[in-house]
Amino acid sequence: MGGICCKPNKIDFDGPVDLWHFSLLRAVGKGAFGKVRVVQHKHTKKLYALKYINKEKCVKMRAADNIIQERRLLEEIDHPYVVNLRYAFQDDENLFMVIDLELGGDLRFHLERNGAFDERSVKIYIAEIALALDYLHQRRIVHRDVKPDNILLDDAGHAHLTDFNIACFLGKRPLTGVAGSMAYMAPEVLEKRGYFTTVDWWSLGIVAFELIFNKRPFRAKTNSSLTNAIKTQELIFPEDAKEKVSQEGLSAINGLLERDPDHRLGCSQDGGFEALMAHPWFKTLDWEKLQTKQEMPNFLPDSKKANFDATHELEELLLEDNPLKAKKRDPKRDVTQLEPAWVKMEEKFGVTTNTMPKDATKKSINEGRKGNENVKKATQQNTQKNAGKKEDKFEDQDEININEYNSDSSDSDGSSDEEAISKESKPVPKVPTNSQVKAKLGKAASKKNKRGVVFVGHIPHGFYENEMRAYFSQFGDITRLRLSRNKKTGKSKHYAFIEFESLEVAEIVAETMNNYLIENRLLVVEVLDDKDINEHLFKGANRKFRPTPTDRIERLNFNKEKTEEEKQKAVSKYQKALEKKQQKLDKKGIDYKIPM
Repeated sequence: MGGICCKPNKIDFDGPVDLWHFSLLRAVGKGAFGKVRVVQHKHTKKLYALKYINKEKCVKMRAADNIIQERRLLEEIDHPYVVNLRYAFQDDENLFMVIDLELGGDLRFHLERNGAFDERSVKIYIAEIALALDYLHQRRIVHRDVKPDNILLDDAGHAHLTDFNIACFLGKRPLTGVAGSMAYMAPEVLEKRGYFTTVDWWSLGIVAFELIFNKRPFRAKTNSSLTNAIKTQELIFPEDAKEKVSQEGLSAINGLLERDPDHRLGCSQDGGFEALMAHPWFKTLDWEKLQTKQEMPNFLPDSKKANFDATHELEELLLEDNPLKAKKRDPKRDVTQLEPAWVKMEEKFGVTTNTMPKDATKKSINEGRKGNENVKKATQQNTQKNAGKKEDKFEDQDEININEYNSDSSDSDGSSDEEAISKESKPVPKVPTNSQVKAKLGKAASKKNKRGVVFVGHIPHGFYENEMRAYFSQFGDITRLRLSRNKKTGKSKHYAFIEFESLEVAEIVAETMNNYLIENRLLVVEVLDDKDINEHLFKGANRKFRPTPTDRIERLNFNKEKTEEEKQKAVSKYQKALEKKQQKLDKKGIDYKIPM
Protein backbone atom coordinates (compact mmCIF):
# COMPACT_ATOMS: atom_id res chain seq x y z
CA MET A 1 0.00 0.00 0.00
CA GLY A 2 1.21 3.53 -0.64
CA GLY A 3 2.63 3.50 -4.16
CA ILE A 4 6.02 5.09 -4.78
CA CYS A 5 6.95 7.20 -7.77
CA CYS A 6 10.30 8.57 -8.84
CA LYS A 7 12.01 6.26 -6.39
CA PRO A 8 15.64 7.21 -5.69
CA ASN A 9 18.36 4.66 -6.44
CA LYS A 10 19.42 4.54 -2.80
CA ILE A 11 17.84 5.97 0.33
CA ASP A 12 20.24 8.12 2.34
CA PHE A 13 19.34 7.41 5.96
CA ASP A 14 22.10 9.77 7.13
CA GLY A 15 20.61 12.70 5.20
CA PRO A 16 17.51 14.79 5.98
CA VAL A 17 14.53 12.64 6.86
CA ASP A 18 11.73 12.40 4.29
CA LEU A 19 8.87 10.11 3.29
CA TRP A 20 11.23 7.77 1.40
CA HIS A 21 12.54 6.64 4.81
CA PHE A 22 9.20 5.04 5.71
CA SER A 23 6.99 2.23 4.45
CA LEU A 24 3.35 3.33 4.35
CA LEU A 25 0.96 0.95 6.10
CA ARG A 26 -2.73 1.27 6.97
CA ALA A 27 -4.71 4.47 7.58
CA VAL A 28 -5.94 4.72 11.17
CA GLY A 29 -7.37 8.19 11.69
CA LYS A 30 -8.51 11.53 10.33
CA GLY A 31 -8.38 15.03 11.81
CA ALA A 32 -9.49 18.54 10.89
CA PHE A 33 -7.13 18.84 7.91
CA GLY A 34 -4.89 15.83 8.22
CA LYS A 35 -4.88 12.06 8.29
CA VAL A 36 -2.94 9.48 10.28
CA ARG A 37 -1.25 6.34 8.96
CA VAL A 38 0.89 3.63 10.47
CA VAL A 39 4.40 3.72 9.01
CA GLN A 40 7.56 1.67 9.50
CA HIS A 41 11.04 3.17 9.38
CA LYS A 42 12.87 1.22 6.67
CA HIS A 43 16.20 1.30 8.50
CA THR A 44 15.28 0.81 12.18
CA LYS A 45 12.07 -1.19 11.43
CA LYS A 46 10.30 0.76 14.20
CA LEU A 47 6.58 1.47 13.83
CA TYR A 48 5.27 5.03 14.15
CA ALA A 49 2.13 7.01 13.42
CA LEU A 50 2.45 9.48 10.54
CA LYS A 51 0.28 12.58 10.77
CA TYR A 52 0.19 14.39 7.44
CA ILE A 53 -1.46 17.71 6.68
CA ASN A 54 -2.21 19.09 3.22
CA LYS A 55 -0.59 22.51 2.75
CA GLU A 56 -3.31 23.80 0.44
CA LYS A 57 -5.99 23.04 3.04
CA CYS A 58 -3.88 24.77 5.68
CA VAL A 59 -3.75 27.92 3.58
CA LYS A 60 -7.48 27.87 2.80
CA MET A 61 -8.40 27.37 6.46
CA ARG A 62 -5.82 29.86 7.76
CA ALA A 63 -4.33 27.11 9.94
CA ALA A 64 -0.62 27.35 9.12
CA ASP A 65 0.17 29.06 12.43
CA ASN A 66 -1.57 26.30 14.40
CA ILE A 67 0.32 23.53 12.62
CA ILE A 68 3.66 25.26 13.07
CA GLN A 69 2.83 25.89 16.71
CA GLU A 70 1.95 22.22 17.29
CA ARG A 71 5.16 21.07 15.67
CA ARG A 72 7.33 23.49 17.69
CA LEU A 73 5.55 22.70 20.92
CA LEU A 74 5.96 18.94 20.46
CA GLU A 75 9.67 19.44 19.84
CA GLU A 76 9.95 20.99 23.32
CA ILE A 77 8.43 18.06 25.23
CA ASP A 78 8.99 14.35 25.86
CA HIS A 79 6.98 12.41 28.44
CA PRO A 80 5.89 8.79 28.93
CA TYR A 81 2.20 9.75 28.94
CA VAL A 82 2.33 12.05 25.91
CA VAL A 83 2.29 10.98 22.25
CA ASN A 84 5.72 12.40 21.43
CA LEU A 85 7.13 13.78 18.19
CA ARG A 86 10.00 11.79 16.65
CA TYR A 87 10.45 13.33 13.18
CA ALA A 88 9.04 16.30 11.26
CA PHE A 89 9.52 17.10 7.57
CA GLN A 90 7.65 18.32 4.49
CA ASP A 91 7.37 17.96 0.74
CA ASP A 92 5.76 20.24 -1.85
CA GLU A 93 2.22 19.14 -0.91
CA ASN A 94 2.18 18.03 2.74
CA LEU A 95 3.55 18.64 6.21
CA PHE A 96 4.52 15.45 8.07
CA MET A 97 4.85 14.69 11.78
CA VAL A 98 6.02 11.22 12.81
CA ILE A 99 4.80 10.50 16.33
CA ASP A 100 4.69 7.58 18.77
CA LEU A 101 2.35 4.80 17.68
CA GLU A 102 -0.19 3.76 20.31
CA LEU A 103 -2.11 0.73 19.05
CA GLY A 104 -4.67 0.44 21.85
CA GLY A 105 -7.13 2.93 20.34
CA ASP A 106 -8.57 6.09 21.86
CA LEU A 107 -10.90 6.13 24.84
CA ARG A 108 -13.81 7.37 22.70
CA PHE A 109 -13.52 4.26 20.52
CA HIS A 110 -13.68 1.96 23.57
CA LEU A 111 -16.49 3.95 25.21
CA GLU A 112 -18.66 3.58 22.13
CA ARG A 113 -17.96 -0.14 21.74
CA ASN A 114 -17.63 -1.39 25.31
CA GLY A 115 -19.42 1.20 27.44
CA ALA A 116 -18.18 2.57 30.76
CA PHE A 117 -14.84 1.54 32.31
CA ASP A 118 -14.31 0.09 35.78
CA GLU A 119 -13.32 2.50 38.54
CA ARG A 120 -9.73 1.29 38.98
CA SER A 121 -8.93 1.65 35.26
CA VAL A 122 -10.40 5.16 35.22
CA LYS A 123 -8.38 6.08 38.30
CA ILE A 124 -5.16 5.00 36.58
CA TYR A 125 -6.05 6.79 33.32
CA ILE A 126 -6.80 10.01 35.22
CA ALA A 127 -3.57 9.71 37.22
CA GLU A 128 -1.50 9.07 34.08
CA ILE A 129 -3.00 12.02 32.19
CA ALA A 130 -2.61 14.14 35.35
CA LEU A 131 1.13 13.39 35.26
CA ALA A 132 1.23 14.49 31.62
CA LEU A 133 -0.70 17.69 32.38
CA ASP A 134 1.53 18.55 35.34
CA TYR A 135 4.57 18.08 33.08
CA LEU A 136 3.05 20.42 30.48
CA HIS A 137 1.93 23.00 33.02
CA GLN A 138 5.43 23.19 34.50
CA ARG A 139 6.54 24.24 31.03
CA ARG A 140 3.74 26.83 30.79
CA ILE A 141 1.85 24.79 28.19
CA VAL A 142 -1.96 24.61 28.20
CA HIS A 143 -3.45 21.69 26.24
CA ARG A 144 -7.03 23.07 26.01
CA ASP A 145 -8.56 19.95 24.45
CA VAL A 146 -8.46 17.11 26.97
CA LYS A 147 -11.21 14.64 26.04
CA PRO A 148 -11.56 10.85 25.45
CA ASP A 149 -10.90 11.30 21.72
CA ASN A 150 -7.44 12.72 22.51
CA ILE A 151 -6.37 10.02 24.97
CA LEU A 152 -4.78 6.99 23.30
CA LEU A 153 -4.01 3.64 24.90
CA ASP A 154 -0.83 1.72 24.17
CA ASP A 155 -0.81 -2.07 23.80
CA ALA A 156 -0.38 -2.42 27.59
CA GLY A 157 -3.41 -0.22 28.31
CA HIS A 158 -1.60 2.94 29.49
CA ALA A 159 -3.06 6.35 28.58
CA HIS A 160 -1.27 8.95 26.44
CA LEU A 161 -2.32 12.53 25.72
CA THR A 162 -2.32 13.55 22.05
CA ASP A 163 -3.55 16.25 19.63
CA PHE A 164 -1.75 19.49 20.50
CA ASN A 165 -3.10 21.54 17.60
CA ILE A 166 -4.75 24.14 19.85
CA ALA A 167 -2.32 23.83 22.76
CA CYS A 168 -0.31 26.98 23.40
CA PHE A 169 2.43 28.48 25.53
CA LEU A 170 1.14 30.59 28.40
CA GLY A 171 2.56 34.11 28.37
CA LYS A 172 2.37 36.80 31.02
CA ARG A 173 -1.27 37.56 30.24
CA PRO A 174 -4.16 35.12 30.74
CA LEU A 175 -5.54 33.36 27.67
CA THR A 176 -8.89 34.53 26.32
CA GLY A 177 -9.48 32.47 23.17
CA VAL A 178 -12.52 30.19 23.16
CA ALA A 179 -10.81 27.01 21.97
CA GLY A 180 -11.51 23.32 22.38
CA SER A 181 -14.62 21.15 22.35
CA MET A 182 -17.50 22.91 24.06
CA ALA A 183 -18.67 20.00 26.22
CA TYR A 184 -15.22 19.88 27.88
CA MET A 185 -14.64 23.64 28.21
CA ALA A 186 -14.25 25.11 31.69
CA PRO A 187 -16.68 27.87 32.79
CA GLU A 188 -13.94 30.51 32.73
CA VAL A 189 -13.29 29.76 29.03
CA LEU A 190 -16.94 30.27 28.10
CA GLU A 191 -17.19 33.40 30.25
CA LYS A 192 -14.17 34.85 28.38
CA ARG A 193 -12.77 36.32 31.59
CA GLY A 194 -9.26 34.98 31.03
CA TYR A 195 -7.83 31.63 32.08
CA PHE A 196 -4.62 29.72 32.77
CA THR A 197 -3.67 26.03 33.06
CA THR A 198 -6.65 25.44 35.38
CA VAL A 199 -8.92 24.69 32.40
CA ASP A 200 -7.17 21.37 31.73
CA TRP A 201 -8.10 20.06 35.19
CA TRP A 202 -11.78 20.84 34.57
CA SER A 203 -11.64 18.93 31.26
CA LEU A 204 -10.00 16.01 33.07
CA GLY A 205 -12.93 15.99 35.50
CA ILE A 206 -15.41 15.78 32.61
CA VAL A 207 -13.38 12.88 31.18
CA ALA A 208 -13.41 11.04 34.54
CA PHE A 209 -17.20 11.43 34.82
CA GLU A 210 -17.75 10.26 31.24
CA LEU A 211 -15.47 7.22 31.51
CA ILE A 212 -17.27 5.98 34.64
CA PHE A 213 -20.89 6.79 33.71
CA ASN A 214 -20.65 6.73 29.89
CA LYS A 215 -22.21 10.20 29.64
CA ARG A 216 -21.09 13.72 30.32
CA PRO A 217 -22.28 15.66 33.38
CA PHE A 218 -23.53 18.67 31.38
CA ARG A 219 -25.63 17.99 28.28
CA ALA A 220 -28.03 20.07 26.20
CA LYS A 221 -29.63 20.27 22.76
CA THR A 222 -28.22 23.68 21.83
CA ASN A 223 -24.88 25.38 22.32
CA SER A 224 -26.41 28.22 24.32
CA SER A 225 -28.14 25.75 26.67
CA LEU A 226 -24.93 23.76 27.03
CA THR A 227 -22.97 26.93 27.82
CA ASN A 228 -25.52 27.87 30.48
CA ALA A 229 -25.42 24.36 31.98
CA ILE A 230 -21.61 24.39 32.25
CA LYS A 231 -21.65 27.81 33.90
CA THR A 232 -24.57 27.40 36.30
CA GLN A 233 -26.03 23.87 36.50
CA GLU A 234 -25.45 21.87 39.66
CA LEU A 235 -23.27 18.77 39.27
CA ILE A 236 -25.60 15.79 39.66
CA PHE A 237 -24.39 12.18 39.68
CA PRO A 238 -26.56 9.32 38.32
CA GLU A 239 -28.76 7.45 40.79
CA ASP A 240 -26.55 4.36 40.61
CA ALA A 241 -23.34 6.36 41.09
CA LYS A 242 -22.43 4.74 44.41
CA GLU A 243 -22.64 1.31 42.77
CA LYS A 244 -20.11 2.29 40.11
CA VAL A 245 -17.63 4.44 42.01
CA SER A 246 -16.47 4.91 45.58
CA GLN A 247 -17.19 7.98 47.70
CA GLU A 248 -13.53 9.00 47.26
CA GLY A 249 -13.96 8.83 43.48
CA LEU A 250 -17.04 11.05 43.60
CA SER A 251 -15.10 13.49 45.78
CA ALA A 252 -12.23 13.63 43.26
CA ILE A 253 -14.61 14.31 40.37
CA ASN A 254 -16.32 16.99 42.44
CA GLY A 255 -12.94 18.55 43.13
CA LEU A 256 -11.94 18.61 39.46
CA LEU A 257 -15.32 20.09 38.49
CA GLU A 258 -15.10 22.95 40.99
CA ARG A 259 -16.26 26.09 39.15
CA ASP A 260 -13.90 28.34 41.09
CA PRO A 261 -10.50 27.68 39.45
CA ASP A 262 -8.68 28.89 42.57
CA HIS A 263 -10.11 25.95 44.53
CA ARG A 264 -10.20 23.34 41.77
CA LEU A 265 -8.37 20.08 42.49
CA GLY A 266 -4.93 20.14 40.87
CA CYS A 267 -4.72 23.94 40.73
CA SER A 268 -1.95 25.88 42.44
CA GLN A 269 -4.17 27.99 44.71
CA ASP A 270 -5.60 24.84 46.28
CA GLY A 271 -2.40 22.86 46.84
CA GLY A 272 -1.55 22.22 43.20
CA PHE A 273 -0.62 18.82 41.84
CA GLU A 274 0.56 17.67 45.29
CA ALA A 275 -3.01 18.05 46.57
CA LEU A 276 -4.28 15.89 43.72
CA MET A 277 -1.69 13.17 44.44
CA ALA A 278 -2.64 13.23 48.12
CA HIS A 279 -6.38 12.91 47.45
CA PRO A 280 -7.92 9.80 49.12
CA TRP A 281 -9.03 8.42 45.73
CA PHE A 282 -5.41 8.00 44.67
CA LYS A 283 -4.09 6.64 47.99
CA THR A 284 -4.02 3.07 46.61
CA LEU A 285 -1.72 4.13 43.75
CA ASP A 286 2.06 4.22 43.90
CA TRP A 287 2.95 7.42 42.04
CA GLU A 288 6.56 6.34 41.57
CA LYS A 289 5.36 3.14 39.87
CA LEU A 290 2.91 5.16 37.81
CA GLN A 291 5.76 7.29 36.51
CA THR A 292 7.50 4.17 35.19
CA LYS A 293 4.30 2.48 33.93
CA GLN A 294 4.33 -0.25 36.56
CA GLU A 295 0.73 0.35 37.68
CA MET A 296 -1.42 -1.66 35.28
CA PRO A 297 -5.07 -0.81 34.52
CA ASN A 298 -7.65 -3.61 34.48
CA PHE A 299 -8.61 -3.01 30.85
CA LEU A 300 -6.21 -4.38 28.23
CA PRO A 301 -6.92 -3.55 24.55
CA ASP A 302 -7.29 -6.57 22.28
CA SER A 303 -4.05 -6.67 20.29
CA LYS A 304 -5.60 -9.06 17.73
CA LYS A 305 -8.21 -6.51 16.66
CA ALA A 306 -7.94 -3.09 15.03
CA ASN A 307 -8.71 -0.62 17.80
CA PHE A 308 -9.79 2.09 15.39
CA ASP A 309 -12.50 2.74 12.82
CA ALA A 310 -11.77 0.67 9.70
CA THR A 311 -13.59 3.18 7.49
CA HIS A 312 -10.51 5.45 7.57
CA GLU A 313 -8.61 2.90 5.49
CA LEU A 314 -11.55 2.36 3.16
CA GLU A 315 -11.84 6.10 2.56
CA GLU A 316 -8.14 6.26 1.77
CA LEU A 317 -8.51 3.46 -0.77
CA LEU A 318 -11.80 4.38 -2.39
CA LEU A 319 -12.31 8.12 -2.01
CA GLU A 320 -8.86 9.69 -1.95
CA ASP A 321 -8.18 11.48 -5.24
CA ASN A 322 -4.50 12.02 -4.46
CA PRO A 323 -3.27 9.06 -2.36
CA LEU A 324 -0.21 9.65 -0.21
CA LYS A 325 3.09 8.61 -1.76
CA ALA A 326 6.71 9.69 -1.54
CA LYS A 327 7.67 12.34 -4.07
CA LYS A 328 10.83 14.26 -4.83
CA ARG A 329 10.69 17.99 -4.19
CA ASP A 330 10.71 20.24 -7.24
CA PRO A 331 14.14 21.96 -7.26
CA LYS A 332 12.89 24.63 -9.69
CA ARG A 333 10.03 25.68 -7.43
CA ASP A 334 10.34 29.35 -6.44
CA VAL A 335 9.04 29.48 -2.87
CA THR A 336 9.21 33.28 -2.75
CA GLN A 337 6.40 33.49 -5.32
CA LEU A 338 3.98 31.56 -3.11
CA GLU A 339 1.41 32.99 -0.70
CA PRO A 340 2.81 34.22 2.66
CA ALA A 341 1.29 31.24 4.49
CA TRP A 342 3.09 28.82 2.15
CA VAL A 343 6.36 30.67 2.67
CA LYS A 344 5.87 30.53 6.44
CA MET A 345 5.34 26.76 6.33
CA GLU A 346 8.43 26.29 4.15
CA GLU A 347 10.59 28.38 6.47
CA LYS A 348 9.26 27.58 9.94
CA PHE A 349 8.04 23.97 9.81
CA GLY A 350 11.51 22.75 8.88
CA VAL A 351 12.93 19.25 9.27
CA THR A 352 13.78 17.65 12.60
CA THR A 353 14.87 14.34 14.05
CA ASN A 354 13.72 14.14 17.64
CA THR A 355 14.44 10.61 18.84
CA MET A 356 15.15 11.41 22.49
CA PRO A 357 14.74 8.50 24.90
CA LYS A 358 11.95 8.81 27.39
CA ASP A 359 14.18 9.85 30.27
CA ALA A 360 11.13 10.92 32.21
CA THR A 361 10.42 7.26 32.98
CA LYS A 362 13.64 7.11 34.99
CA LYS A 363 13.07 10.26 37.04
CA SER A 364 11.49 10.65 40.43
CA ILE A 365 7.97 12.05 40.48
CA ASN A 366 9.20 15.08 42.45
CA GLU A 367 12.30 15.74 40.35
CA GLY A 368 11.92 19.02 38.53
CA ARG A 369 9.10 20.23 40.78
CA LYS A 370 9.23 23.02 43.37
CA GLY A 371 12.64 23.37 44.92
CA ASN A 372 14.59 22.33 41.86
CA GLU A 373 15.97 25.71 40.83
CA ASN A 374 17.70 24.42 37.69
CA VAL A 375 14.46 23.14 36.23
CA LYS A 376 12.62 26.31 37.28
CA LYS A 377 15.27 28.44 35.60
CA ALA A 378 15.15 26.35 32.42
CA THR A 379 11.35 26.60 32.36
CA GLN A 380 11.49 30.39 32.72
CA GLN A 381 14.03 30.64 29.91
CA ASN A 382 11.87 28.43 27.69
CA THR A 383 8.81 30.57 28.43
CA GLN A 384 10.67 33.79 27.64
CA LYS A 385 12.05 32.31 24.43
CA ASN A 386 8.61 31.31 23.19
CA ALA A 387 6.89 34.44 24.44
CA GLY A 388 9.20 36.50 22.26
CA LYS A 389 7.98 34.96 19.00
CA LYS A 390 5.41 37.67 18.36
CA GLU A 391 5.22 37.27 14.62
CA ASP A 392 3.82 33.76 14.92
CA LYS A 393 1.06 34.61 17.43
CA PHE A 394 1.68 31.35 19.28
CA GLU A 395 0.59 32.36 22.77
CA ASP A 396 -3.13 32.42 22.08
CA GLN A 397 -5.03 32.37 18.81
CA ASP A 398 -8.59 33.53 19.26
CA GLU A 399 -9.24 33.48 15.54
CA ILE A 400 -8.43 29.83 14.80
CA ASN A 401 -10.11 26.91 16.52
CA ILE A 402 -9.32 23.72 14.68
CA ASN A 403 -11.44 21.44 16.81
CA GLU A 404 -14.64 23.25 15.94
CA TYR A 405 -14.43 21.39 12.59
CA ASN A 406 -14.63 18.02 14.34
CA SER A 407 -18.09 16.81 15.24
CA ASP A 408 -18.29 15.44 18.74
CA SER A 409 -20.16 12.26 19.53
CA SER A 410 -23.67 12.35 20.91
CA ASP A 411 -24.65 11.05 24.31
CA SER A 412 -26.71 7.93 24.73
CA ASP A 413 -29.80 10.06 25.36
CA GLY A 414 -29.53 11.50 21.86
CA SER A 415 -28.38 14.97 22.85
CA SER A 416 -25.37 16.49 21.17
CA ASP A 417 -23.20 19.40 22.14
CA GLU A 418 -22.83 20.31 18.44
CA GLU A 419 -26.54 20.57 17.66
CA ALA A 420 -28.18 23.97 17.43
CA ILE A 421 -31.97 23.65 17.27
CA SER A 422 -34.07 26.79 17.21
CA LYS A 423 -37.25 27.67 15.34
CA GLU A 424 -37.31 31.30 16.44
CA SER A 425 -35.65 34.19 14.68
CA LYS A 426 -32.54 35.09 16.66
CA PRO A 427 -31.67 38.66 17.74
CA VAL A 428 -29.00 40.19 15.52
CA PRO A 429 -25.63 40.15 17.33
CA LYS A 430 -23.05 42.90 16.96
CA VAL A 431 -20.34 42.33 14.38
CA PRO A 432 -16.78 41.96 15.77
CA THR A 433 -15.57 45.49 14.96
CA ASN A 434 -13.04 47.37 17.02
CA SER A 435 -12.12 51.06 16.70
CA GLN A 436 -9.58 50.30 13.97
CA VAL A 437 -12.10 48.39 11.85
CA LYS A 438 -14.72 51.11 12.38
CA ALA A 439 -12.26 53.74 11.19
CA LYS A 440 -11.56 51.70 8.04
CA LEU A 441 -15.30 51.28 7.41
CA GLY A 442 -15.84 55.02 7.77
CA LYS A 443 -13.33 55.71 5.00
CA ALA A 444 -14.50 52.82 2.82
CA ALA A 445 -18.19 53.77 2.97
CA SER A 446 -17.50 56.95 1.02
CA LYS A 447 -15.82 55.03 -1.82
CA LYS A 448 -18.67 53.62 -3.89
CA ASN A 449 -17.03 53.65 -7.30
CA LYS A 450 -17.06 49.85 -7.50
CA ARG A 451 -19.14 47.16 -5.85
CA GLY A 452 -17.64 44.12 -4.15
CA VAL A 453 -19.02 40.58 -3.76
CA VAL A 454 -18.07 38.25 -0.91
CA PHE A 455 -18.60 34.52 -0.62
CA VAL A 456 -19.60 33.37 2.88
CA GLY A 457 -19.15 29.64 3.52
CA HIS A 458 -19.56 27.25 6.48
CA ILE A 459 -22.70 29.14 7.56
CA PRO A 460 -24.43 27.32 10.44
CA HIS A 461 -27.88 25.94 9.75
CA GLY A 462 -30.75 27.95 11.19
CA PHE A 463 -30.28 31.52 9.92
CA TYR A 464 -32.86 33.35 7.79
CA GLU A 465 -32.13 35.73 4.93
CA ASN A 466 -33.36 38.75 6.86
CA GLU A 467 -31.06 37.82 9.76
CA MET A 468 -28.05 37.49 7.45
CA ARG A 469 -28.88 40.82 5.81
CA ALA A 470 -29.33 42.57 9.16
CA TYR A 471 -26.06 41.15 10.47
CA PHE A 472 -23.83 42.03 7.50
CA SER A 473 -25.55 45.37 6.92
CA GLN A 474 -23.74 46.57 10.03
CA PHE A 475 -20.61 46.73 7.86
CA GLY A 476 -22.19 48.71 5.01
CA ASP A 477 -24.97 48.92 2.42
CA ILE A 478 -25.90 45.61 0.77
CA THR A 479 -27.19 45.74 -2.80
CA ARG A 480 -27.78 42.02 -3.36
CA LEU A 481 -27.78 38.89 -1.22
CA ARG A 482 -28.41 35.27 -2.00
CA LEU A 483 -28.51 32.69 0.79
CA SER A 484 -28.45 28.98 0.06
CA ARG A 485 -31.30 27.69 2.13
CA ASN A 486 -33.74 24.91 2.77
CA LYS A 487 -36.76 25.57 0.54
CA LYS A 488 -39.17 24.20 3.14
CA THR A 489 -37.94 25.94 6.30
CA GLY A 490 -36.22 28.96 4.77
CA LYS A 491 -33.20 28.38 7.00
CA SER A 492 -29.62 28.70 5.82
CA LYS A 493 -27.78 25.61 4.62
CA HIS A 494 -24.18 26.28 3.73
CA TYR A 495 -23.23 29.46 1.90
CA ALA A 496 -24.22 32.94 0.74
CA PHE A 497 -23.17 35.58 -1.80
CA ILE A 498 -23.37 39.20 -0.62
CA GLU A 499 -22.79 42.27 -2.79
CA PHE A 500 -21.76 45.47 -1.02
CA GLU A 501 -21.95 48.94 -2.56
CA SER A 502 -18.24 49.42 -1.91
CA LEU A 503 -15.44 47.02 -2.80
CA GLU A 504 -13.41 48.40 0.13
CA VAL A 505 -16.22 47.46 2.53
CA ALA A 506 -16.33 43.95 1.06
CA GLU A 507 -12.58 43.58 1.63
CA ILE A 508 -12.96 44.69 5.27
CA VAL A 509 -15.80 42.17 5.74
CA ALA A 510 -13.59 39.35 4.43
CA GLU A 511 -10.66 40.45 6.58
CA THR A 512 -12.80 40.68 9.73
CA MET A 513 -15.17 37.73 9.35
CA ASN A 514 -12.96 35.04 7.79
CA ASN A 515 -12.41 32.29 10.40
CA TYR A 516 -14.88 34.00 12.74
CA LEU A 517 -16.68 31.55 15.04
CA ILE A 518 -20.50 31.56 14.85
CA GLU A 519 -22.65 28.79 16.33
CA ASN A 520 -19.67 26.43 16.55
CA ARG A 521 -18.73 26.98 12.87
CA LEU A 522 -15.76 28.91 11.48
CA LEU A 523 -16.95 31.12 8.64
CA VAL A 524 -15.04 31.19 5.36
CA VAL A 525 -15.35 34.68 3.88
CA GLU A 526 -13.58 35.68 0.65
CA VAL A 527 -13.84 38.55 -1.83
CA LEU A 528 -14.60 37.25 -5.32
CA ASP A 529 -12.49 38.27 -8.32
CA ASP A 530 -14.27 40.15 -11.10
CA LYS A 531 -13.94 37.14 -13.42
CA ASP A 532 -15.85 34.98 -10.91
CA ILE A 533 -18.79 37.36 -10.54
CA ASN A 534 -21.83 36.71 -12.74
CA GLU A 535 -25.59 37.05 -12.55
CA HIS A 536 -26.06 33.34 -11.85
CA LEU A 537 -24.66 33.83 -8.34
CA PHE A 538 -27.79 35.75 -7.41
CA LYS A 539 -30.39 33.82 -9.40
CA GLY A 540 -32.43 30.80 -8.47
CA ALA A 541 -34.95 29.80 -5.84
CA ASN A 542 -33.35 32.05 -3.22
CA ARG A 543 -32.89 35.23 -5.25
CA LYS A 544 -35.62 37.21 -3.46
CA PHE A 545 -34.77 38.90 -0.20
CA ARG A 546 -38.08 38.60 1.62
CA PRO A 547 -37.92 36.91 5.04
CA THR A 548 -39.69 33.61 5.54
CA PRO A 549 -42.59 34.10 8.01
CA THR A 550 -41.90 32.24 11.24
CA ASP A 551 -45.60 31.39 11.77
CA ARG A 552 -45.72 29.68 8.37
CA ILE A 553 -42.75 27.52 9.29
CA GLU A 554 -44.39 26.61 12.60
CA ARG A 555 -47.53 25.40 10.76
CA LEU A 556 -45.65 23.00 8.53
CA ASN A 557 -44.71 19.52 9.64
CA PHE A 558 -41.60 18.34 7.85
CA ASN A 559 -40.94 15.27 9.98
CA LYS A 560 -43.99 13.23 9.09
CA GLU A 561 -44.03 9.53 9.92
CA LYS A 562 -43.16 7.38 6.89
CA THR A 563 -45.55 4.69 5.70
CA GLU A 564 -44.37 1.09 5.67
CA GLU A 565 -44.00 1.28 1.90
CA GLU A 566 -41.83 4.42 2.18
CA LYS A 567 -39.72 2.82 4.91
CA GLN A 568 -39.17 -0.32 2.79
CA LYS A 569 -38.21 1.85 -0.19
CA ALA A 570 -35.64 3.73 1.91
CA VAL A 571 -34.17 0.48 3.26
CA SER A 572 -33.95 -0.99 -0.25
CA LYS A 573 -32.17 2.12 -1.53
CA TYR A 574 -29.70 1.97 1.35
CA GLN A 575 -28.99 -1.74 0.78
CA LYS A 576 -28.34 -1.16 -2.94
CA ALA A 577 -25.82 1.54 -2.07
CA LEU A 578 -24.04 -0.86 0.30
CA GLU A 579 -24.00 -3.58 -2.35
CA LYS A 580 -22.35 -1.19 -4.83
CA LYS A 581 -19.68 -0.34 -2.27
CA GLN A 582 -19.10 -4.04 -1.62
CA GLN A 583 -18.69 -4.69 -5.35
CA LYS A 584 -16.13 -1.90 -5.53
CA LEU A 585 -14.16 -3.46 -2.67
CA ASP A 586 -14.30 -6.90 -4.27
CA LYS A 587 -12.99 -5.54 -7.58
CA LYS A 588 -10.01 -4.03 -5.78
CA GLY A 589 -9.32 -7.35 -4.04
CA ILE A 590 -9.95 -5.94 -0.56
CA ASP A 591 -11.05 -8.63 1.87
CA TYR A 592 -13.63 -6.67 3.85
CA LYS A 593 -17.34 -7.37 4.24
CA ILE A 594 -19.51 -4.31 4.77
CA PRO A 595 -22.22 -5.03 7.39
CA MET A 596 -25.56 -5.16 5.57
